Amino acid sequence: MPTGLHCVIAAVRKNDMARVRIFLAAFALLCPGTLCLAGAPMGVANMTIATSVDGCIQRGARALERQGYIVSPGNNNFHIWGNKDTHHALFICTPAPDGLTQVSIVVALLPPDTINAAVAESEALKKRMEEVVRDRDWDRRR
Repeated sequence: MPTGLHCVIAAVRKNDMARVRIFLAAFALLCPGTLCLAGAPMGVANMTIATSVDGCIQRGARALERQGYIVSPGNNNFHIWGNKDTHHALFICTPAPDGLTQVSIVVALLPPDTINAAVAESEALKKRMEEVVRDRDWDRRR
């Protein structure tokens, strides 16, 4: 994963979306070429769910699979990502108070497409995640 995404993940964990936007804007200006992930259109969706971080990661993987993504584990216990054609999605699960988990879903499109497509895909993944959270038997049908 690019070093820049580690900064984005750290800022999202701290719930500092202003820092995420500043970082992405600066990175997009300084990034050479069109294959730079931060220069691609990105959509972000956020939600809070009543589960542990591990449960969030498992449900995020299931939501990615249901949306047609090939799932890859993250390199720590707080995120999971997947690829589908030109779509690259990242689920970031952060502990929140009262046993809840904050979920940030980031979708980037390569080669660059419209921002509307990235936002629409992040919202579609959010709806899939909501479906998985509501479905009590989600793990049995895996």
